[in-house]
Amino acid sequence: MRKLVLSFLVLFSFGCTSPNKVADRSTAAEPAPKVKLRPFTTETWPNGMQVIWIADKTLPYVSMQLLVKAGSGSDPSGKEGLAAFTASMLEKGTAKKSAVQISDALSQYGTTFSASVDADSTRLGISSLSFYKDQALDQFLEILMTPSFSTAEIER
Repeated sequence: MRKLVLSFLVLFSFGCTSPNKVADRSTAAEPAPKVKLRPFTTETWPNGMQVIWIADKTLPYVSMQLLVKAGSGSDPSGKEGLAAFTASMLEKGTAKKSAVQISDALSQYGTTFSASVDADSTRLGISSLSFYKDQALDQFLEILMTPSFSTAEIER
């Protein structure tokens, strides 16, 4: 927790001036720091899906993200909230598993599923220890490819 608080304080303090010192606004802005991206490879699958692979082996952790270029801004008139509702329902059941079974399967491997929607996109992700990457990928694909949208879960 201490690391988190210190990191926040350090990040929060960037750009602040001391209360005893007035910033000189007449000087030119400093050039932006150069950002170095991690190496990555891009593939386009036969179905048109673009996959970007970024390897970082500093931690035994895997994170897979799917970005759909449609969000709440694509909701039909009169059905506002549909994209967010759909994203929230994905882990509430599949063709093979109930919401409780999905939750149990994810927790057995310390895996987390996430879904978020903004105006332009929907992000779906799964993260796990890399030892369980195959199980995480299986769960992710099942959730994405075979959601059940059961009436009981929708009403709940």
